[in-house]
Amino acid sequence: MVITFEEEQGNPIVKYVIIVAVVAIIGAAGYFGYQYFKNLNDSATEVAPTQITINWATLKDQRLDKLDVFPSISPLEGDVGKENPFN
Repeated sequence: MVITFEEEQGNPIVKYVIIVAVVAIIGAAGYFGYQYFKNLNDSATEVAPTQITINWATLKDQRLDKLDVFPSISPLEGDVGKENPFN
């Protein structure tokens, strides 16, 4: 004796409404996002560059002479790495 299982089919209208709603939400997000960035670029104003002045007197400060220079790093001595354990 064969036992058959029948799956209950949902209302296809509900599926179509959900698909249309998801597409509408994605479309609205794309449209309003495009409008936002388009208006953002239109409202951007160009800023005139300012004159940059360097105060060279700060380099002659005595406190800079008291700073220590980092010691140089010498290269490694001996063999680098380890032996191949698979030989």
